[in-house]
Amino acid sequence: MIRVGLSAGLLLCCGVSATAAPEPSRFYARGAEGWFWYAEQPPEADEPDETLEPPPAVAAPPPPEPEQLPSAPLAAAAPAGPAPLSAAWLRANLERYRDSAIDDPSQGNVALYLYLQRLAIDKAERFAEASQRVVWSDPLLDETTRRPLATFAANLVNREAAANREAALTETARVAGLWFLFRADCPYCEAQAPLLEVLRVR
Repeated sequence: MIRVGLSAGLLLCCGVSATAAPEPSRFYARGAEGWFWYAEQPPEADEPDETLEPPPAVAAPPPPEPEQLPSAPLAAAAPAGPAPLSAAWLRANLERYRDSAIDDPSQGNVALYLYLQRLAIDKAERFAEASQRVVWSDPLLDETTRRPLATFAANLVNREAAANREAALTETARVAGLWFLFRADCPYCEAQAPLLEVLRVR
């Protein structure tokens, strides 16, 4: 009776221990490990040795004071470029905007160039109108006082100019001479001879 009870107790203990131990998973169920299932153990952290005392803290030396550099003289201000949209600015940049519009004829580039061109034309028109008003107000700048526009006055000026030219050529022929060397079969000499005929003293 005692032997049977002891055997039953041993079987009960073995059964409990067998059910309590986790059953290892199959190899195919552990797919994350791959074919090489060897895994390295994480390294153990070294425990600090409490017997060693940390070295005493040493105060860091103060940083050296920066040297006082001599103050540099103020550089001369760079000359400013021409005022935007002025005549000098347009002269320096209008061709650049034109080339940009030719190389990349987008709507923005072409419109920008045309606006700048329109501005340049407007400036030229205002200058021309102002110049005309100044000429009208000053007889010394008015070209009509040198060459009249009326037909009868213009014809009179032409006759006076021709008479003065004739008198100048006559006087030049009287005090100066001109040698004309030519060849009988030279077409250029033949073409130039009538022009020199007007210099003969009449």
